[in-house]
Parts: sequence; structure tokens; C-alpha cells
Amino acid sequence: MKNSKQTLTRNLAATLAALLLCFYMLPAMAQTTTEEGIRVRGTVVDAQSNPLPSLAVQLKGTSMGVTTNEQGEFEFSQRLQPGDVLVFSYISMENKEYIVKAGMPDKIRIVMEESPLEIIGATTSVEAYQRPSALRRWWNRITDR
Repeated sequence: MKNSKQTLTRNLAATLAALLLCFYMLPAMAQTTTEEGIRVRGTVVDAQSNPLPSLAVQLKGTSMGVTTNEQGEFEFSQRLQPGDVLVFSYISMENKEYIVKAGMPDKIRIVMEESPLEIIGATTSVEAYQRPSALRRWWNRITDR
């Protein structure tokens, strides 16, 4: 009886140790799968090949994104998957999308195009101010009451 109790205790301890080892290894296995991906980095320039600093590069549909440095260079710290879409946006430039593909170059180059600036709802009329006549001022006072 004592022998079977010790055996049962040993089996239970071995099972618990195996489960703890599995739970310990699970995060390490998850990190391995996230390391498999595509490293995305590159440079963003305008039509004259001038670098665009502080340009926003965002992974579409997420809040994950980076900005370019003074030389227009960017790099995602996390590896991305094929099919992910990057959105490049900058003031006075048209947004541009880039689809991440397997076998893409180590460093990409994005050329942004200028967007026409649109001013909405601003109309002016330039005329010399003319003071209303005494009759018009009198009439305005009567009709405003």
C-alpha cells in the first residue's frame, strides 16, 4: 500500500513537472513564430528625391506604426507577414499604400507625390465701403424695430 502511494505521488509530481515545462516553453515557441516574418525597412522621398522626415508609416488596420528619421528612413521593430499593408502619409502628399510580399527587397524606396492643396468655403469680395445715405439709415432704424 505504501509503495503504490509513493508511486502515485511520483507520477503526479512528474506530470506536474511536464505540464510546467510545457507552459514554460509555450511563450518561447510563440516568439519563434513571430520571428518568422519579413523585416520591413526603407526610405521615403519626394519626387525630387529629397528625404521626408517625420512621415507616418502605419500598418493598415492597426495602431502599429513608425515615423521616418531626418534621412527619411524607417524600420519596423516587429516582423510583418506577407499581405500586410503599409500606409504612408505626410502633410500635402497623397497617401500611398505598399503591400508586404515574400521575397521583397531588403530595403524599399517609396516616392511620395504631392497632393493639390484645397481651400474649402473661402470667398471674398473686394469693394470700397460706402456709407449708407441718411435716408437708408433712417429706413433701417424703422424696419429693424
